[in-house]
Amino acid sequence: MLMKTLFRRRRSLLAGSALAVMLTVGLVAVAPEFSSPASAQTGPSCADPVTSAPTGPATVSAALTPYGKVLVVGSGDYAGCSLYLLTSDQLHALTGAPFACSDNSNATGSPCDTVLWPALLTKGAPIAGRGVNPTLLGTVTRTDLPGLRPVQQVTYAGLPLYRFFQDETPGETEGANLFDPVTSPTGIWYLVQPSRGPARTWSSAAAARDGAGRRHRARPDCAGRDDEP
Repeated sequence: MLMKTLFRRRRSLLAGSALAVMLTVGLVAVAPEFSSPASAQTGPSCADPVTSAPTGPATVSAALTPYGKVLVVGSGDYAGCSLYLLTSDQLHALTGAPFACSDNSNATGSPCDTVLWPALLTKGAPIAGRGVNPTLLGTVTRTDLPGLRPVQQVTYAGLPLYRFFQDETPGETEGANLFDPVTSPTGIWYLVQPSRGPARTWSSAAAARDGAGRRHRARPDCAGRDDEP
């Protein structure tokens, strides 16, 4: 129950915010209800924590959802699992400040970067799968993952990518649009559109209205459609 009450879903459209312009990457706004995993998995689950260093390069691909194409794990045990980025991680990208989702103590008692939002790790340069812009893929060194030596985490447009512990199977997007009070500083988690460029006019206006305190109902067509590269 604590996990469910800590996270709060934000229903506004921020796909065209100033952050999206700066990062040259779109953020998908969706609003399904927050829920707990429904059943136990016998095999690998998108919710699995990070417990060991990677043994090879990670692949990032794009998958079509009702909200457009979003980044997903492209191969291995977690192929198809949705990937997210955290708005407050921009501080690290811009200034080198500590990662917002780290191993710092929090109300859940579980590390953010290995359990709540398992980091997408890679050994070597990440591989761009179908629909992914390879120039936006990169890595950042993480020294704060509990029990692990320094490892490389995959980034997209400079921001680290993570799975979510409430997503069990490929295609689930329970972490989309969640305000996260556990991270420091706090932030909002978003799915990532792989090839949307700077903000569109409609989304910039939506972000401005949202800043004035107005709410917007997320619709599948709001995320837009991306063409295959």
